[in-house]
Amino acid sequence: MTTHLNLGIALVALATASNAMASNNLTVTGKLTPPACNAQFDGDATIDFGTIPFRSLAPNGTQFEIKNSILHIDCGGPTRVSVVAHDNRAGSGITMAEAPHLDWPYQSVTIDKYSWGLGYANGADIKTGALITLVTPDTTSIDGTKLTEASTQKILARPTGTSGWAISSSHYSMNLNPGFEYSFGPAGGPAAPVQHVQLGMGLRAMIGMPSTLPHADEIPLNGSITFTLRYL
Repeated sequence: MTTHLNLGIALVALATASNAMASNNLTVTGKLTPPACNAQFDGDATIDFGTIPFRSLAPNGTQFEIKNSILHIDCGGPTRVSVVAHDNRAGSGITMAEAPHLDWPYQSVTIDKYSWGLGYANGADIKTGALITLVTPDTTSIDGTKLTEASTQKILARPTGTSGWAISSSHYSMNLNPGFEYSFGPAGGPAAPVQHVQLGMGLRAMIGMPSTLPHADEIPLNGSITFTLRYL
């Protein structure tokens, strides 16, 4: 009986091993897609400073009244996003050293990145001026809450390519830097999901000293900034 018992156990073991060799794989696929987000400016996103008589320029440089625009960011659901702005006229902006008597808002003499180019007066190497781009708190809101109101939602900033959100907005204007990335959330981060953002911007054109500009031809103000919305 012991032999039969052992043989029965052996047969069961062999049958189990034989069944285990017949295997099939179940593959699971699919995609998680973020809610669709859209970004667009009010109007046609063209800021026109009009026709400026050369004789109206001040000897030490001229700055013009701020023109306003609003960038709307709308997502199908709460989504973490950031905005990167690229200066398409990089290198053509005058610096504080080139126009030291102008009133440069929120600028430091050692930091010139907070201005944007306006193109070259001769199409080659004579700088026309610079554009200052400010976030205006009174026209900025994050999911219905104005930036001027007490709220944990702020505009965050960090140098492009870095990980931590080193800078956050206050109730004052924030100067946009071509080398920074911007998002939304509590001070210090992390970036928080948002659904509807109204980013108010004030743009101030500044013209350099007229003695440095050619006088014979019209000089176009030729600034161009590309705003890119990124998913985080």
